[in-house]
Amino acid sequence: MQKGTKMERFVCPICLKDNQSCTKETNNMLSEFSYVKCNVCHMSFNIADDILVLDNPTLRYSLFNLIFEFLILHRKKAISDIRVKCIFYYDDTVPSKIEQSANIINLFDLMRNYPSNVIERTNRSLLLLSVLHETIDSTITKDLYFGRFLFCTSFVQNKEIDKMLEFLSGLGYIDCFFNKETISLTFKGWQKVIELSERLNVVDQGFIAMSYSDEAKPIMEAFREAISASGYKAQIMSEKEHNHQIVPEMFYEIERSKFMIVDVTYQNYGAYYEAGYAQALGKEVIVCCSEEVFHDPNRKPHFDISQKPIIIWKDVDDLKQRLKCRIEATVH
Repeated sequence: MQKGTKMERFVCPICLKDNQSCTKETNNMLSEFSYVKCNVCHMSFNIADDILVLDNPTLRYSLFNLIFEFLILHRKKAISDIRVKCIFYYDDTVPSKIEQSANIINLFDLMRNYPSNVIERTNRSLLLLSVLHETIDSTITKDLYFGRFLFCTSFVQNKEIDKMLEFLSGLGYIDCFFNKETISLTFKGWQKVIELSERLNVVDQGFIAMSYSDEAKPIMEAFREAISASGYKAQIMSEKEHNHQIVPEMFYEIERSKFMIVDVTYQNYGAYYEAGYAQALGKEVIVCCSEEVFHDPNRKPHFDISQKPIIIWKDVDDLKQRLKCRIEATVH
């Protein structure tokens, strides 16, 4: 134990096992956070103490479902102890005491993507179960915290677990044995896992393709505000810190983005190129152009891209409003 730390036994917030299996370690240097390690579910992580004492039990349980999902999906990537690498907190701001080198996970943001319907829930449950399925002939046995894999809403969950297994079995993704105590993924289940794994690389961001000239800056800010107001992050390559060649890095960010916003008010051949790449990947591509330029025969968008339903805007306020509506209507 490091100097200035205090260790105590307590009930594991993941598996809810008794206080003989889990320890909570508090460090005076990071007093608002604790390091939790359990010998039953084998989870270890740093967490803001205010999450452990949340008054809302449903919210608290949901937050630990997200922590469990994150740790399971990243378990194979972890080289060793994630004592420093991973810190969970729940707030709309970054706590000042967190080390910037740490892997900071804001559960406030993750809650926006909490599975809200049975389809999302079965898909994400299947991904988690696949991590346990190490070989083609292996099986999964239900344990104390099995409900975490299925995003159950409380620890009293037998009926909820059975219903979720019924859904997964009905879709042909799993086979159940021994009164649903043992589970195995089917070939169809593995096909679905591959499809879902590819989607994991997509994040909640919109890629902006446009001219970076000074006269285009008001348009860029309108794009940023509309994307943010729709619940997404704006990805602007000129603002990204990296040490790679620009084109591969640009392709990487387009691949990760849910959608792309393209401005053709100020001609930029690179924007057309980026839009074509995004379109080929099956991304939603939203094209915007000022009314003045669109109706000018000498400056109007190229024929190929003008076939798309373009947002033709009068001023930046009109652009922000119409772009926000288009994102919310077409990006899913």
